[in-house]
Amino acid sequence: MMYMKRKISRLRLILLISFAVALFSIITYRAFFYIPASDIVNVETYRVSEGWGYKILLDDRVYIDQPFIPGLPGRKPFPDQKSALQAAGMVKAKLVQGDIPHLSREDMQKLGIDSMDMSDQNEP
Repeated sequence: MMYMKRKISRLRLILLISFAVALFSIITYRAFFYIPASDIVNVETYRVSEGWGYKILLDDRVYIDQPFIPGLPGRKPFPDQKSALQAAGMVKAKLVQGDIPHLSREDMQKLGIDSMDMSDQNEP
């Protein structure tokens, strides 16, 4: 009889731990990787000292603040609002698709940002 009680207690403990691990996994995934719909992801562009940057908002809270062009050497801002908005749109699409919101140099080239003459951005 004592053996059966121990066996049931161990089984309950194993089930409880399994449930806790599964619940933790679900919460972690939803919190960090899962974006359910594009309507909760918003994009804003803003002026920085020598150009433009963008913000990605999730539920109206800043999720990404990008004041310079990612994937390029240095910390150069986007030369115009249009290019900042294009890059932000690509990041938003990646988030909604469940991808890592990372822009590479190749992504910047697809948007035509890598080939821009960055020396003109300081002129009025």
